[in-house]
Amino acid sequence: MEFKHRAVILGTDNPASLAIIRNLGRRKIHITTMDGGPSPYGVSKYTKEALIVPSCREEGQLLKTLVDYAASLEKKPVLFAATKDYRRFFDRHIEELEPYYLFPMKQSAVSTLSHDQTIHQLADSAGILVPERVNLTDGELLRQVPLLLGYPCLLKCSDPRFFKETFGENFFLIKNESALLDKLHAVEHHGCNHKCFLEAMIQGPEDHEYTANLYYGKDSELKGFLTAETIRKYPLPFGKTGYSKQKWIPELVNLVDPLFKKVGYRGVVETQWKRDEFSRKVYLLSLKPRFSESTEMFCHLGFETPYMYYLDALDLDIPVHFIDRDTHCHWKNKQRDLFAIYNYIKNDQMNLVKIISDYKFRKTNSAWAWDDMGPGLSYFGYAVEIRLSELWQKRPKFNKK
Repeated sequence: MEFKHRAVILGTDNPASLAIIRNLGRRKIHITTMDGGPSPYGVSKYTKEALIVPSCREEGQLLKTLVDYAASLEKKPVLFAATKDYRRFFDRHIEELEPYYLFPMKQSAVSTLSHDQTIHQLADSAGILVPERVNLTDGELLRQVPLLLGYPCLLKCSDPRFFKETFGENFFLIKNESALLDKLHAVEHHGCNHKCFLEAMIQGPEDHEYTANLYYGKDSELKGFLTAETIRKYPLPFGKTGYSKQKWIPELVNLVDPLFKKVGYRGVVETQWKRDEFSRKVYLLSLKPRFSESTEMFCHLGFETPYMYYLDALDLDIPVHFIDRDTHCHWKNKQRDLFAIYNYIKNDQMNLVKIISDYKFRKTNSAWAWDDMGPGLSYFGYAVEIRLSELWQKRPKFNKK
Protein backbone atom coordinates (compact mmCIF):
# COMPACT_ATOMS: atom_id res chain seq x y z
CA MET A 1 0.00 0.00 0.00
CA GLU A 2 1.30 3.46 -0.93
CA PHE A 3 0.84 6.19 1.68
CA LYS A 4 0.69 9.80 0.51
CA HIS A 5 0.19 11.44 3.90
CA ARG A 6 3.43 12.31 5.66
CA ALA A 7 4.04 11.55 9.32
CA VAL A 8 5.28 14.50 11.38
CA ILE A 9 7.07 13.45 14.59
CA LEU A 10 7.28 16.15 17.28
CA GLY A 11 10.23 15.40 19.57
CA THR A 12 13.13 13.07 18.78
CA ASP A 13 15.10 12.68 22.01
CA ASN A 14 13.62 9.55 23.56
CA PRO A 15 13.30 5.82 22.70
CA ALA A 16 9.59 6.17 21.85
CA SER A 17 10.36 8.77 19.16
CA LEU A 18 12.97 6.54 17.56
CA ALA A 19 10.64 3.52 17.61
CA ILE A 20 7.85 5.54 15.93
CA ILE A 21 10.23 6.69 13.19
CA ARG A 22 11.52 3.18 12.52
CA ASN A 23 8.11 1.51 12.53
CA LEU A 24 6.62 4.00 10.05
CA GLY A 25 9.80 4.14 7.97
CA ARG A 26 9.79 0.36 7.55
CA ARG A 27 6.26 0.80 6.18
CA LYS A 28 7.61 3.22 3.53
CA ILE A 29 5.87 6.25 5.06
CA HIS A 30 7.50 9.66 4.55
CA ILE A 31 8.89 10.84 7.92
CA THR A 32 9.43 14.46 8.93
CA THR A 33 10.86 15.09 12.40
CA MET A 34 10.64 18.40 14.25
CA ASP A 35 12.47 19.33 17.43
CA GLY A 36 13.97 22.35 19.17
CA GLY A 37 17.52 21.04 18.74
CA PRO A 38 19.63 18.12 17.50
CA SER A 39 18.71 14.70 18.87
CA PRO A 40 21.19 12.59 20.87
CA TYR A 41 20.13 9.75 18.54
CA GLY A 42 21.17 11.73 15.46
CA VAL A 43 19.02 11.16 12.37
CA SER A 44 17.53 7.78 11.48
CA LYS A 45 17.96 6.54 7.93
CA TYR A 46 14.15 6.41 7.75
CA THR A 47 13.86 10.18 8.31
CA LYS A 48 13.34 12.12 5.09
CA GLU A 49 13.35 15.60 6.69
CA ALA A 50 14.85 16.59 10.06
CA LEU A 51 13.74 20.12 10.91
CA ILE A 52 14.87 22.34 13.78
CA VAL A 53 11.87 24.36 14.97
CA PRO A 54 11.12 26.78 17.85
CA SER A 55 10.99 25.06 21.25
CA CYS A 56 7.82 24.45 23.27
CA ARG A 57 8.64 27.56 25.31
CA GLU A 58 8.06 29.60 22.15
CA GLU A 59 4.52 28.30 21.69
CA GLY A 60 3.29 30.95 19.25
CA GLN A 61 6.24 30.51 16.89
CA LEU A 62 6.10 26.72 17.12
CA LEU A 63 2.38 26.70 16.34
CA LYS A 64 2.93 29.00 13.33
CA THR A 65 5.77 26.77 12.07
CA LEU A 66 3.58 23.68 12.28
CA VAL A 67 0.65 25.35 10.56
CA ASP A 68 2.84 26.80 7.78
CA TYR A 69 4.49 23.44 7.15
CA ALA A 70 1.20 21.56 6.89
CA ALA A 71 -0.34 24.27 4.72
CA SER A 72 2.52 23.86 2.21
CA LEU A 73 1.61 20.18 1.60
CA GLU A 74 -1.01 18.81 -0.76
CA LYS A 75 -2.33 16.32 1.79
CA LYS A 76 -2.72 16.69 5.53
CA PRO A 77 0.12 15.04 7.45
CA VAL A 78 -0.44 12.76 10.47
CA LEU A 79 0.86 14.35 13.67
CA PHE A 80 2.68 12.39 16.42
CA ALA A 81 3.52 14.16 19.70
CA ALA A 82 6.29 11.86 20.92
CA THR A 83 7.65 13.56 24.06
CA LYS A 84 6.10 14.93 27.25
CA ASP A 85 6.54 18.63 26.39
CA TYR A 86 5.14 18.19 22.89
CA ARG A 87 2.20 16.18 24.22
CA ARG A 88 1.34 19.07 26.54
CA PHE A 89 1.74 21.51 23.65
CA PHE A 90 -0.51 19.34 21.48
CA ASP A 91 -3.17 19.15 24.20
CA ARG A 92 -3.22 22.94 24.55
CA HIS A 93 -3.45 23.58 20.79
CA ILE A 94 -5.42 20.63 19.45
CA GLU A 95 -8.20 22.88 18.11
CA GLU A 96 -5.78 25.11 16.18
CA LEU A 97 -3.94 22.09 14.74
CA GLU A 98 -7.02 20.10 13.73
CA PRO A 99 -7.63 21.95 10.41
CA TYR A 100 -4.06 21.19 9.28
CA TYR A 101 -3.15 17.78 10.75
CA LEU A 102 -4.67 14.34 11.13
CA PHE A 103 -4.85 12.51 14.48
CA PRO A 104 -7.34 10.00 15.88
CA MET A 105 -8.27 11.40 19.27
CA LYS A 106 -10.75 14.04 20.31
CA GLN A 107 -9.93 16.94 22.59
CA SER A 108 -12.16 15.90 25.50
CA ALA A 109 -10.60 12.46 25.87
CA VAL A 110 -7.00 13.72 25.60
CA SER A 111 -7.60 16.45 28.19
CA THR A 112 -9.30 13.97 30.53
CA LEU A 113 -6.40 11.50 30.41
CA SER A 114 -3.84 14.29 30.80
CA HIS A 115 -5.25 15.46 34.15
CA ASP A 116 -4.06 13.38 37.08
CA GLN A 117 -6.85 14.38 39.47
CA THR A 118 -9.55 13.47 36.93
CA ILE A 119 -7.89 10.12 36.26
CA HIS A 120 -7.92 9.34 39.97
CA GLN A 121 -11.65 10.09 40.17
CA LEU A 122 -12.43 8.05 37.03
CA ALA A 123 -10.44 5.04 38.24
CA ASP A 124 -12.13 5.20 41.62
CA SER A 125 -15.59 5.31 40.02
CA ALA A 126 -14.67 2.33 37.80
CA GLY A 127 -13.70 0.22 40.80
CA ILE A 128 -9.96 0.31 40.05
CA LEU A 129 -7.69 0.46 43.09
CA VAL A 130 -5.57 3.62 43.24
CA PRO A 131 -3.16 4.75 45.99
CA GLU A 132 -4.94 6.45 48.91
CA ARG A 133 -4.71 10.26 49.02
CA VAL A 134 -5.06 12.96 51.69
CA ASN A 135 -5.43 16.65 50.81
CA LEU A 136 -3.03 19.09 52.47
CA THR A 137 -6.04 21.19 53.50
CA ASP A 138 -7.32 18.33 55.70
CA GLY A 139 -7.76 19.67 59.23
CA GLU A 140 -6.31 16.52 60.86
CA LEU A 141 -3.49 15.97 58.39
CA LEU A 142 -0.80 14.88 60.86
CA ARG A 143 -3.14 12.29 62.37
CA GLN A 144 -4.53 11.06 59.02
CA VAL A 145 -1.16 10.39 57.34
CA PRO A 146 0.08 7.56 59.60
CA LEU A 147 -3.44 6.07 59.80
CA LEU A 148 -4.37 6.14 56.09
CA LEU A 149 -1.07 6.36 54.20
CA GLY A 150 1.83 5.48 56.44
CA TYR A 151 5.44 6.56 55.96
CA PRO A 152 7.12 6.84 53.52
CA CYS A 153 4.53 8.58 51.35
CA LEU A 154 4.59 11.05 48.46
CA LEU A 155 3.71 14.74 48.31
CA LYS A 156 2.39 15.52 44.81
CA CYS A 157 0.64 18.34 43.01
CA SER A 158 -2.44 18.37 40.76
CA ASP A 159 -0.40 20.67 38.48
CA PRO A 160 2.84 18.67 37.92
CA ARG A 161 4.33 21.24 35.56
CA PHE A 162 3.98 24.03 38.14
CA PHE A 163 5.47 21.79 40.86
CA LYS A 164 8.45 20.83 38.69
CA GLU A 165 9.17 24.45 37.74
CA THR A 166 8.81 25.63 41.34
CA PHE A 167 10.68 22.91 43.25
CA GLY A 168 12.76 21.21 40.55
CA GLU A 169 11.23 17.81 41.38
CA ASN A 170 8.15 15.87 40.30
CA PHE A 171 7.20 15.12 43.92
CA PHE A 172 8.60 15.00 47.46
CA LEU A 173 9.36 11.72 49.22
CA ILE A 174 8.12 12.09 52.81
CA LYS A 175 9.90 9.68 55.16
CA ASN A 176 8.57 10.88 58.52
CA GLU A 177 6.53 13.59 60.26
CA SER A 178 9.52 15.91 60.55
CA ALA A 179 10.06 15.79 56.76
CA LEU A 180 6.34 16.33 56.23
CA LEU A 181 6.32 19.50 58.35
CA ASP A 182 9.39 20.79 56.47
CA LYS A 183 7.81 20.25 53.04
CA LEU A 184 4.46 21.63 54.16
CA HIS A 185 6.22 24.86 55.07
CA ALA A 186 7.87 24.99 51.61
CA VAL A 187 4.56 24.36 49.84
CA GLU A 188 2.71 26.97 51.91
CA HIS A 189 5.50 29.47 51.26
CA HIS A 190 4.79 29.19 47.52
CA GLY A 191 1.02 29.35 48.07
CA CYS A 192 0.23 26.02 46.42
CA ASN A 193 -0.93 23.89 49.35
CA HIS A 194 -4.48 23.88 47.90
CA LYS A 195 -3.10 22.16 44.77
CA CYS A 196 -1.10 19.53 46.62
CA PHE A 197 -1.91 16.22 48.29
CA LEU A 198 -0.21 13.28 49.97
CA GLU A 199 -0.34 9.84 48.34
CA ALA A 200 0.39 6.37 49.72
CA MET A 201 3.47 4.62 48.32
CA ILE A 202 2.75 1.06 47.19
CA GLN A 203 5.48 -1.24 48.49
CA GLY A 204 7.04 -4.00 46.40
CA PRO A 205 10.11 -5.03 44.35
CA GLU A 206 10.71 -4.37 40.65
CA ASP A 207 8.87 -7.42 39.37
CA HIS A 208 5.70 -6.12 41.04
CA GLU A 209 5.65 -3.22 38.56
CA TYR A 210 3.70 -3.65 35.32
CA THR A 211 2.56 -1.75 32.28
CA ALA A 212 -0.46 -2.35 30.06
CA ASN A 213 -0.44 -0.65 26.67
CA LEU A 214 -3.63 -0.57 24.64
CA TYR A 215 -4.93 0.82 21.36
CA TYR A 216 -8.53 1.99 20.90
CA GLY A 217 -10.05 2.63 17.51
CA LYS A 218 -13.30 4.22 16.38
CA ASP A 219 -16.12 4.07 18.97
CA SER A 220 -13.51 3.12 21.59
CA GLU A 221 -13.19 -0.39 20.21
CA LEU A 222 -10.19 -2.21 21.68
CA LYS A 223 -7.85 -3.09 18.81
CA GLY A 224 -4.81 -4.42 20.63
CA PHE A 225 -2.95 -4.73 23.90
CA LEU A 226 0.35 -5.82 25.42
CA THR A 227 1.31 -6.15 29.08
CA ALA A 228 4.85 -6.13 30.48
CA GLU A 229 6.77 -6.60 33.73
CA THR A 230 9.77 -4.66 35.00
CA ILE A 231 12.98 -6.62 35.66
CA ARG A 232 15.41 -3.83 36.59
CA LYS A 233 15.24 -0.12 37.32
CA TYR A 234 17.30 2.13 39.55
CA PRO A 235 16.70 3.79 41.88
CA LEU A 236 13.65 1.81 43.00
CA PRO A 237 10.83 2.74 42.86
CA PHE A 238 11.32 6.10 41.13
CA GLY A 239 13.92 5.39 38.47
CA LYS A 240 13.22 4.74 34.80
CA THR A 241 13.02 1.15 33.61
CA GLY A 242 16.24 -0.26 32.19
CA TYR A 243 15.17 -3.84 31.50
CA SER A 244 11.65 -5.28 31.14
CA LYS A 245 9.89 -8.21 29.51
CA GLN A 246 6.57 -8.87 27.84
CA LYS A 247 4.37 -10.88 30.19
CA TRP A 248 0.67 -11.63 29.84
CA ILE A 249 -1.17 -10.21 32.88
CA PRO A 250 -4.88 -10.48 31.97
CA GLU A 251 -6.28 -8.72 35.04
CA LEU A 252 -4.78 -5.38 33.96
CA VAL A 253 -6.70 -5.23 30.68
CA ASN A 254 -9.91 -6.40 32.33
CA LEU A 255 -9.61 -3.68 34.96
CA VAL A 256 -8.88 -0.70 32.74
CA ASP A 257 -10.84 -1.46 29.55
CA PRO A 258 -14.24 -0.25 30.91
CA LEU A 259 -12.69 3.07 31.95
CA PHE A 260 -11.49 3.92 28.43
CA LYS A 261 -14.81 2.95 26.92
CA LYS A 262 -16.53 5.20 29.45
CA VAL A 263 -14.57 8.31 28.40
CA GLY A 264 -14.83 7.45 24.68
CA TYR A 265 -11.08 7.24 24.26
CA ARG A 266 -9.43 6.72 20.87
CA GLY A 267 -5.72 6.23 20.27
CA VAL A 268 -2.75 4.77 22.11
CA VAL A 269 -2.50 4.72 25.91
CA GLU A 270 -0.03 3.42 28.50
CA THR A 271 -1.04 2.45 32.03
CA GLN A 272 1.40 1.72 34.88
CA TRP A 273 0.60 -0.57 37.81
CA LYS A 274 2.11 -1.82 41.07
CA ARG A 275 1.21 -4.95 43.05
CA ASP A 276 1.33 -4.48 46.81
CA GLU A 277 3.75 -7.02 48.25
CA PHE A 278 1.60 -7.54 51.35
CA SER A 279 -2.03 -7.49 50.13
CA ARG A 280 -1.16 -8.78 46.60
CA LYS A 281 -3.67 -6.28 45.19
CA VAL A 282 -2.74 -4.35 42.06
CA TYR A 283 -2.97 -0.54 41.98
CA LEU A 284 -3.16 1.85 39.02
CA LEU A 285 -0.28 4.35 39.34
CA SER A 286 -0.55 6.34 36.12
CA LEU A 287 -2.41 6.54 32.86
CA LYS A 288 -0.94 8.49 29.94
CA PRO A 289 -2.03 9.02 26.30
CA ARG A 290 1.45 8.31 24.97
CA PHE A 291 3.65 5.85 23.08
CA SER A 292 5.67 3.64 25.40
CA GLU A 293 9.46 3.72 25.50
CA SER A 294 9.19 -0.03 24.79
CA THR A 295 7.43 0.57 21.46
CA GLU A 296 10.30 -1.08 19.58
CA MET A 297 9.54 -4.34 21.41
CA PHE A 298 5.81 -3.96 20.70
CA CYS A 299 6.46 -3.57 16.98
CA HIS A 300 8.83 -6.55 17.01
CA LEU A 301 5.94 -8.63 18.42
CA GLY A 302 3.45 -7.32 15.85
CA PHE A 303 1.66 -4.78 18.06
CA GLU A 304 2.62 -1.83 15.84
CA THR A 305 1.09 1.08 17.74
CA PRO A 306 2.60 3.86 15.54
CA TYR A 307 1.30 2.19 12.36
CA MET A 308 -2.11 1.62 14.00
CA TYR A 309 -2.22 5.29 15.00
CA TYR A 310 -1.30 6.36 11.46
CA LEU A 311 -4.03 4.21 9.89
CA ASP A 312 -6.56 5.34 12.48
CA ALA A 313 -5.79 9.00 11.72
CA LEU A 314 -6.57 8.28 8.05
CA ASP A 315 -9.77 6.49 9.13
CA LEU A 316 -8.55 3.22 7.58
CA ASP A 317 -8.98 -0.28 8.98
CA ILE A 318 -6.65 -1.00 11.90
CA PRO A 319 -4.99 -4.42 12.23
CA VAL A 320 -6.09 -6.16 15.43
CA HIS A 321 -3.31 -7.61 17.60
CA PHE A 322 -3.88 -8.97 21.11
CA ILE A 323 -0.80 -10.47 22.76
CA ASP A 324 -2.44 -12.77 25.28
CA ARG A 325 0.49 -15.14 25.90
CA ASP A 326 4.06 -14.97 27.16
CA THR A 327 6.55 -14.40 24.34
CA HIS A 328 9.74 -14.17 26.50
CA CYS A 329 10.73 -11.07 24.53
CA HIS A 330 12.67 -8.44 26.50
CA TRP A 331 13.29 -4.69 26.07
CA LYS A 332 16.55 -3.09 27.16
CA ASN A 333 17.86 0.43 27.61
CA LYS A 334 21.56 -0.39 27.84
CA GLN A 335 22.70 2.83 29.51
CA ARG A 336 20.06 2.65 32.26
CA ASP A 337 20.49 -1.08 32.75
CA LEU A 338 24.26 -0.85 33.20
CA PHE A 339 23.70 1.84 35.82
CA ALA A 340 21.10 -0.37 37.53
CA ILE A 341 23.34 -3.48 37.42
CA TYR A 342 26.26 -1.55 38.93
CA ASN A 343 24.11 -0.34 41.83
CA TYR A 344 22.34 -3.68 42.33
CA ILE A 345 25.69 -5.47 42.71
CA LYS A 346 27.19 -2.66 44.80
CA ASN A 347 24.22 -2.75 47.22
CA ASP A 348 23.94 -6.57 47.14
CA GLN A 349 20.39 -6.37 45.75
CA MET A 350 20.88 -8.84 42.88
CA ASN A 351 23.61 -11.40 42.23
CA LEU A 352 25.60 -11.70 39.01
CA VAL A 353 24.21 -15.17 38.20
CA LYS A 354 20.65 -13.79 38.17
CA ILE A 355 21.71 -10.84 35.99
CA ILE A 356 23.45 -13.11 33.45
CA SER A 357 20.51 -15.54 33.34
CA ASP A 358 18.13 -12.66 32.53
CA TYR A 359 20.16 -11.88 29.39
CA LYS A 360 19.64 -15.27 27.71
CA PHE A 361 16.29 -14.20 26.20
CA ARG A 362 15.79 -12.43 22.88
CA LYS A 363 15.94 -8.66 23.28
CA THR A 364 14.97 -5.45 21.54
CA ASN A 365 17.05 -2.36 22.20
CA SER A 366 16.02 1.21 22.90
CA ALA A 367 18.60 2.60 20.44
CA TRP A 368 20.31 -0.15 18.43
CA ALA A 369 18.78 -1.77 15.34
CA TRP A 370 20.71 -3.69 12.67
CA ASP A 371 18.71 -2.09 9.87
CA ASP A 372 19.28 1.44 11.28
CA MET A 373 22.62 1.57 13.08
CA GLY A 374 23.16 5.34 12.97
CA PRO A 375 21.01 6.30 15.99
CA GLY A 376 22.60 3.61 18.16
CA LEU A 377 26.11 4.79 17.28
CA SER A 378 25.12 8.43 17.75
CA TYR A 379 23.65 7.76 21.18
CA PHE A 380 26.71 5.77 22.24
CA GLY A 381 28.90 8.74 21.32
CA TYR A 382 26.56 11.10 23.17
CA ALA A 383 26.59 8.91 26.32
CA VAL A 384 30.40 8.63 26.26
CA GLU A 385 30.75 12.40 25.86
CA ILE A 386 28.44 13.02 28.82
CA ARG A 387 30.34 10.54 31.00
CA LEU A 388 33.75 11.99 30.09
CA SER A 389 32.42 15.46 30.88
CA GLU A 390 31.26 14.25 34.33
CA LEU A 391 34.65 12.67 35.02
CA TRP A 392 36.42 15.85 33.94
CA GLN A 393 34.32 17.89 36.36
CA LYS A 394 35.28 15.49 39.20
CA ARG A 395 39.01 15.54 38.45
CA PRO A 396 41.37 16.60 41.27
CA LYS A 397 42.27 20.26 41.08
CA PHE A 398 45.67 21.43 42.21
CA ASN A 399 46.48 24.98 43.24
CA LYS A 400 49.24 26.55 41.21
CA LYS A 401 52.04 28.02 43.30
